[in-house]
Amino acid sequence: MASIGASPTPQTSMDLKNVQVFYTVGENATFQAEYETTSIVTEIFLHISPQGRESQVFLIENARDGQILFPLDLTTLGIYPFSRIYYWFEWSLIDGTKFSSAAFWFDYLDNRFEWQSQISEVIEIYWQVGDGTFAQSIFNTARTSIEDISEIIDAQLPQPLKIVVYSNPTDLQSALNFSDQTWIAGHANPALGMVFVSLPEGPNQQLELERQLPHEIMHLAEYQLAGPSYADQPVWLKEGLASIVELYPNSDYERVLQKAAANHTIVPLEDYCLNFPKDASGAFQAYAQSSSFVKFLREQYGSASLQQLILNYRGGMNCQEGFYNTFGINLQQAQNQWQKTILGINTNQVAWNNFSPYLALSAFLVISPVFSIFVHRRKGKLF
Repeated sequence: MASIGASPTPQTSMDLKNVQVFYTVGENATFQAEYETTSIVTEIFLHISPQGRESQVFLIENARDGQILFPLDLTTLGIYPFSRIYYWFEWSLIDGTKFSSAAFWFDYLDNRFEWQSQISEVIEIYWQVGDGTFAQSIFNTARTSIEDISEIIDAQLPQPLKIVVYSNPTDLQSALNFSDQTWIAGHANPALGMVFVSLPEGPNQQLELERQLPHEIMHLAEYQLAGPSYADQPVWLKEGLASIVELYPNSDYERVLQKAAANHTIVPLEDYCLNFPKDASGAFQAYAQSSSFVKFLREQYGSASLQQLILNYRGGMNCQEGFYNTFGINLQQAQNQWQKTILGINTNQVAWNNFSPYLALSAFLVISPVFSIFVHRRKGKLF
């Protein structure tokens, strides 16, 4: 059963008691209550207002004899675990009068598992396996991450910062409805001030903590700076910034970049303005390119330029406009500089290699008719 709190409202003639909620995260919930009134009730509604989501209203059917027992399918509501859900009841009476109950709430914890918690005014930590030493390591990593992020962008993180640690990626993906994206190990919900990470037990747990947690906290900082434009900010910028603050960067990024450079499969950054590929290998290269490119921009132009870039996008500029107004060159020109400086790619040679087949084809199309005319004339002389 969920813990319940109520906010006071003016007294009404409707007597409501024994309000309870039972749920299984991501599946269903049952709302139940008892009520007494001297009037005839024609309809009863349930209002649901999850934290970070719009309110929804549901008609409660088959409520009889002052009993409410309402099952609700949660699979399509997109409610985040560990968020707070507010709800209240509304009655329509036969004389046209409407009554609303006080507002109740419960914390929508992932009740498939047992959780431990460490709560402070600044950071809330929820984890499954491990002792207080593990929780302290999470806290220390979060604090270091916040300090590092402040050196790149000036943004006030929400308080308390809520950190949820799953024991494996599969449980995290199922909780957040990401089961079709099996490469996801962490996630941030900036609107709720929450980060989710997955840290399996083993020798690499601390390394994963130092990689995932700073990455997701940076997304919260980006959201605070970008404001309503966060969803429209280039994906390569959001993920690139998040990657460069990882305390333990992914060592496979360099390998993937060198392979792409050797195979001439570096993707234009413009292709990563709106989204990343859904497949694991495509997404991994997108992360690798974005991380290296943003790191290059910071080294060449300074952290202040990255903050200004976010602000330019916040002002409504598109992916190309915001970049040009920040750096004075277009995105492709900057990518050419990055490829030459970091990857050692001769972009002029790459352009020639890409263009030469078309040049050869054009030459063939021009020369072929001339050669045919020449042969025809030679034949004429022979006869």
